[in-house]
Amino acid sequence: MSDIQILAAVLASPDPVATSSEVGDQVDISRQGAHKRLQDLEERGLLQSVKKGTRLWWLTDEGLLRIGNEAQNPDS
Repeated sequence: MSDIQILAAVLASPDPVATSSEVGDQVDISRQGAHKRLQDLEERGLLQSVKKGTRLWWLTDEGLLRIGNEAQNPDS
């Protein structure tokens, strides 16, 4: 599972934020696996989150740039 696939799953959420369960369903991994990957991406500055009962995730400007760069250069 690539970082881009996880970021794209967050971006694909119909809401401005995504949950670990939604991301896990989108990329076919467990909620726990998705949560771990999301935390890693947050530590690297590609996502931000807030806990409101459940943790909600959204892309940072850097995360959006990463997706845009991948779209422009898919083989790099």
